[in-house]
Amino acid sequence: MSPRLSLCTLLALAGTTCLASAATVTVHESLFNTMDATDGWSTDRMSTTPLGDRHFLGEFGNESAFLTIEEMPQHSVVNVSVELFVIRSWDGDEWPGPDVWEVLVDGEVFYSTTFANGDETKPGTQSFAGSNTEARGPAAGRTGANENNTLGYFFREQPRDSVYNLTFEIPHTGSEMVLGFRASGLQPINDESWGLGSVIVQAVTVPAPGALALLAGVPVVQRRRRRA
Repeated sequence: MSPRLSLCTLLALAGTTCLASAATVTVHESLFNTMDATDGWSTDRMSTTPLGDRHFLGEFGNESAFLTIEEMPQHSVVNVSVELFVIRSWDGDEWPGPDVWEVLVDGEVFYSTTFANGDETKPGTQSFAGSNTEARGPAAGRTGANENNTLGYFFREQPRDSVYNLTFEIPHTGSEMVLGFRASGLQPINDESWGLGSVIVQAVTVPAPGALALLAGVPVVQRRRRRA
């Protein structure tokens, strides 16, 4: 009877190091903690919040910002974490909206939602319904916001800003990735705008191709049972 050999044992017999399971590798990190932290971005527009002096990419109106990441390791999935600043009087799904924010991957829309920055008397409605980005509204304005009125922006003498920490799991295998962020349907930038407080991109790596193919040349080790 032949004993069962583990994958790592067989790879060792072939002179190959045993590969660990998939790992997560940070391939890009934009924290925007300085006013010139825009490497890889299509724009160098930076701002500082009136409250807290937080640097961020923006402000943007009905515009796009693109991040290009080259020479990515072999991977199957990319995890993207975004700190989104929603600034001033976004109307969400209501008139004069809809006020739409989107994520693009290699030129294609991957995610689309709306946000509303209403107050207690008129919160408005939005498509974003919570931390699970797959959840869809309508939901009350500011649903799922991680911060409210912490950035120091006002509209008609009322504080109007919110911060959302968003995460996306994106199937992807290419050696280059272009991430896009954009908004549409907004009023002028002094009425409705947005920005990015941070963007972190992590690739979920996969074992190098051909490692398992080496097993084809590994002889099967058998032990003969001793005769009594």
